[in-house]
Amino acid sequence: MGITAFYINMLNFEIMNTGKLIWAGRKLVYMRGEKDRPEANPSVIELPDVMPNQSIKITTTIDGRGFDGITYCKWEMQDADGQNCFPERETIFSVTIDAKYKRD
Repeated sequence: MGITAFYINMLNFEIMNTGKLIWAGRKLVYMRGEKDRPEANPSVIELPDVMPNQSIKITTTIDGRGFDGITYCKWEMQDADGQNCFPERETIFSVTIDAKYKRD
């Protein structure tokens, strides 16, 4: 995803429950490291209950905060207890950001 470094950019997700269990009490959490420049707002997105084979659309914003370059933004789906729902697939909801001072 390409963003402009000094702007707040919309990030839209469409995720689908391809499993056999209902997703209930789940959330997407931006696992921002201390030195990561882009910020997401909100960084925790509460998800509605999602039935198997159902998809949902969610939106957050990414603030480039003056960062120029490529960074990896890791998102994690957690259950109501804060546990990673997909520990074997940690990058399933992650996004690569290419921030530039000026976009062509």
